[in-house]
Amino acid sequence: MGYYSYMSLYCEIADLKGLKGLLAEIKLQVASGIATDWQQELNLLYLDDDNELTCEDFYQKWYYEEQWIRAIAPFIETAELEFIGEDSERWGYIIEKRKAYCLEYEKKKGLPL
Repeated sequence: MGYYSYMSLYCEIADLKGLKGLLAEIKLQVASGIATDWQQELNLLYLDDDNELTCEDFYQKWYYEEQWIRAIAPFIETAELEFIGEDSERWGYIIEKRKAYCLEYEKKKGLPL
């Protein structure tokens, strides 16, 4: 059973060489058939020609984002990852100075119509 969600990603990389190494290691493990579930999910992300972290299709079944966000955090200066589920539920994470945190969402009354 799955839950589709859309991921939006903004990221500033601190250690490009280290992140490239991690992604290459993950790709090798996936190709060898020994990757864990979270590694297979991380394998959906890649560095584009401008060395920006991106994904072929941001609308996926994201099950293990907490694990792979922890894995990439040591290489990231700042990042914001937000997920919006098919039922409009929102959750997300922020990376600051190579450490990952959960985002908290708060409903509050806005301006009158």
